[in-house]
Amino acid sequence: MTFIQAFILGIIQGLTEFIPVSSTAHLLIGQKLLNIPSSDFVFSFLVIIQAGTILSLFIFFWKDLISLIKSFFAKPFSTPDNILAWNIILATIPAALIGYFLHGVVKNLFSSPLLHASIRLFTAAILLSLAESLGK
Repeated sequence: MTFIQAFILGIIQGLTEFIPVSSTAHLLIGQKLLNIPSSDFVFSFLVIIQAGTILSLFIFFWKDLISLIKSFFAKPFSTPDNILAWNIILATIPAALIGYFLHGVVKNLFSSPLLHASIRLFTAAILLSLAESLGK
C-alpha cells in the first residue's frame, strides 16, 4: 500500500465514521477500488485507523468519560450517569464475547469486501423492516 492509498483510506474513514453508513464497508470498497490486495498489513492498517477514530472520541469526550467512570462506582442505578455507565458495561459484554470467539470469522469478512458488504446490507434490511413494523 502506498502513502497516497493510505491517505485516501484515511479520508474515507474520516468522512464516513460519523454519518449513518458503515465506515468499515466504505474502507473495504475503497481498498477494492484502489486495488490494494488483502494482507495482514492492510487488515492491521484498517484496524489502526479505526482505533484512531476511537482515540479521538476518547480525547474529545474525556470529561464525560471521567464523569461516567466516577458514577459507575456509586450506588448502582442511582443517577442517570450511573445508569448509563451500567448500560454501557452490560451492552459491551456480549459484543466483547462475540468478538473474542468470532475473531477468525471477522478477519475473513475483512478479506472479502463483497461478503462483508452483503452481510451489512442484509442486516440493514432486517433492521429497517423491524423499525417499520414495530414503529406502527
